[in-house]
Amino acid sequence: YYIFRFFVTRLKPHAEEIGIQVSPLITDYPSRGNRSFIGLALVGIITGAFFVRLAMVRDLATPAWVDSVHHATITSLIMQNGNFPASYAPYMDFDVYNYHTGFHAGLAVFTWLSGLEIPDAMLIYGQAINALAALSVYLLTTTFTRQPLAGLFSAFITSFLTPMPAYYTSWGRYTQLTGLLILPPLLALLRSALHQDTNGTQNRRVISSSRILATIAISGLFLVHYRVIAFAVFLLIADFVESILMERDKLFTYLRHWAIVGVACSLGAILLTSPWFFPTLSHIFLPKLSSPESVQAILFGDFTWRFLTTAYGKQAIALAGLGFLWVLFKKPRLALILLLWMIQLLFFSNLDALKLPGAGFITGTSVVIMLFIPISIFGGYFLDELTSSWYFTLHIGQISLARIAFWFIVTFIIGLTAAFGARQLLPIINPITILSRQADRTALDWIHQNISSDSTFTINSFSWGFGLFAGSDGGYWISPVTGARSMPPPALYGLGNPNIVEEINLLGQLTASSETNPNELRDMMMTNNIDYVFLGRRGGPLSHTALMQSGLFDQIYNENGVWILKVRPTP
Repeated sequence: YYIFRFFVTRLKPHAEEIGIQVSPLITDYPSRGNRSFIGLALVGIITGAFFVRLAMVRDLATPAWVDSVHHATITSLIMQNGNFPASYAPYMDFDVYNYHTGFHAGLAVFTWLSGLEIPDAMLIYGQAINALAALSVYLLTTTFTRQPLAGLFSAFITSFLTPMPAYYTSWGRYTQLTGLLILPPLLALLRSALHQDTNGTQNRRVISSSRILATIAISGLFLVHYRVIAFAVFLLIADFVESILMERDKLFTYLRHWAIVGVACSLGAILLTSPWFFPTLSHIFLPKLSSPESVQAILFGDFTWRFLTTAYGKQAIALAGLGFLWVLFKKPRLALILLLWMIQLLFFSNLDALKLPGAGFITGTSVVIMLFIPISIFGGYFLDELTSSWYFTLHIGQISLARIAFWFIVTFIIGLTAAFGARQLLPIINPITILSRQADRTALDWIHQNISSDSTFTINSFSWGFGLFAGSDGGYWISPVTGARSMPPPALYGLGNPNIVEEINLLGQLTASSETNPNELRDMMMTNNIDYVFLGRRGGPLSHTALMQSGLFDQIYNENGVWILKVRPTP
């Protein structure tokens, strides 16, 4: 403080002379205007975040973990059919309903326009979505605070400090993140329509436009991720409760306008999504709401703190804590909204432990990995208040050259912090979730060129969770890359016929055990018309040596630690 004060005092006699040449981009405090500065800074943050996200996946042959495989498979089917397929056959045996339809459609369009193969397109598309989380957090922050610099700091925290959403890449959780991108525009549009009406504004064009765009946003959110719809509903409830508590004289006005706007937009969204709405209601929403209770569930049992504390997560939480205390005094309405939102999220994610119906619809993990949003908002607001207090305490606004020096120092500190944050985020992907290697991609290309797409491959597997089995190496990418089938198939098979699920699980138990007898494996393959075995570079339970020594398989491919075997016909 004193060093900077001394610097400002020394410059003061020369300020008028030198300040004539100062760019107007940095002459005012950004929270009081100056859109050019804000726009350039936001673009810089998002661009930096995108490069960090791309660097994170620079060595990946395919997107990580299990979810990525069935997202890629569905996208492949969309591209093959030129529209949404009537079923997921031959890869999975159940009728299509709304399983992240909006995300898959967007990925299919990007893949088509880019000309890339699906794994490569998905890596770029997913990381672009990850970087755009900064824009989403910026919008939500400025919607609540009306302070652009607070939005910039929030975007910065999301991009370079918090482990989420960067860690989403480890799971291929691109669908939930896409939904979180839609949530802030939805809130902003509904607020615009509601506040225009409530305040008696006669700009009908703005009101109508806000309602139409809000309807489209609700539709898009429904098609992308049903769970984030619940997040949005809880946030809207918090906003509504805050409004009526703080302005009780407008209670009936708020109720009337919320009812009108809410019903109109919801009905419009149902109409736009009608081909998917009712199947989704019957196949996803109602089963989730009526799911059985677990006798072993404990309160916050799946709330994992390390998802919040790795990288510079602890520092971000500390900033958020300071920001929350500051908000309590400066913007109590914002504190109330975010507090009510988080209370609802934490309550509904613990219904199982509380022995209440509806458990499983919102999980503790799904909540903890989106808490980067309120953390960034509180932290961004605190940094804005801290910066502005220095700016005005030092009387920076009176000296043009001092403004340059002030923002240079702020920018330098932010840039240095971003560099350290990027170093923490680059290795954040969990190596256990990386199933494929480049050698697997080469083998998959060979399959595509040399083996019929009607074929089925046995692959290494493991018990993934939810009573299902998933592939444990690059062979799991056979379906989306080559068009052939793998056993086990993409994990969405768990949504199919229970009898078929049981059959696949029996096969999965064989390929997930290192003690599987080659004769037993061959008999299983012959019974289920499976001709090939894919053993990926990562390795797994199935032993190449044991299978070859059995004399029951012929080796048809061997490159860089990847083997493809064919069942030897019965004599």
